[in-house]
This record gives sequence, C-alpha cells and structure tokens, in this order.
Amino acid sequence: MKTEVLIEPLPDNRWRATGLRFLTISGEGQTRDEAIHNFQLAAVRQISRGTSVVSIEIDAEEGVPKAQWQAAIQLYQSRLKARVEPQYLGQFIVIDPVSGDYEIDRDDLIAEDRLLERHPNSSPVLLTIGQDYAFEL
Repeated sequence: MKTEVLIEPLPDNRWRATGLRFLTISGEGQTRDEAIHNFQLAAVRQISRGTSVVSIEIDAEEGVPKAQWQAAIQLYQSRLKARVEPQYLGQFIVIDPVSGDYEIDRDDLIAEDRLLERHPNSSPVLLTIGQDYAFEL
C-alpha cells in the first residue's frame, strides 16, 4: 500500500505534513523538511505498532527522486539485508542511494547525521532493519 502526503504551510510560519490515506498521522516543523521528517518518524512508530503500510512516497521535488529511492531499496535487499538483519534488527539504516554508503543506529537522526557528514549532498533513504517499508529523508 502507498499513502499520499499533504505538505502545507501553517499560519504561524510552520509546516505540516499529513497522511491522506491509510496513515492518520501528521508531523509539524519549523521548516518543510522538518515537517516531512517528523511525519516520517511518526509513520515509523505507527507502522512498528502493526499498521500494514509498505511504503510512503513523497513527490520527487519534495524528497528523494524515485529512481534513487528504488536504488536504495534494491541495495538493501540485494547486499545489506542478510548482513545487517541478524545483528541490528529493529534499528535504523540510512542509505545514500548514489554511493551505496550507509549508517546504522538506534536513533535515526544520529545515523542520518553521520551519513551526511560523509555525503553532505546526499538524499538519504531511511529503513527500519527487518521491516518491509521505507522512507525518504
């Protein structure tokens, strides 16, 4: 299943990202990117509690281009899954779809920050190890 995300400015100069189908959650932030990120974190928490959503896609101009997102998923499935799942089950993996580099941590922001230190222009993809869904950061 896929869900659509409405991203809108709020009157107080903040932003809100709201799930339109399947996910009845939202995320707010000072910037558009922060609102999207907070929405994604809320979605990860909801899905971890058993919601059966396979993926959330945000239009290419709002996040990772679909080809890069698909490349990160393919990289995870073909090269990383067997290596990381036994040891890091339930932790976050952040993948740079261009370089193939990745970071793993219990805290998604720490993993993302470490990856972005090495690849500052990356559009990373966030996965929860052992789950069948993905998020663009």
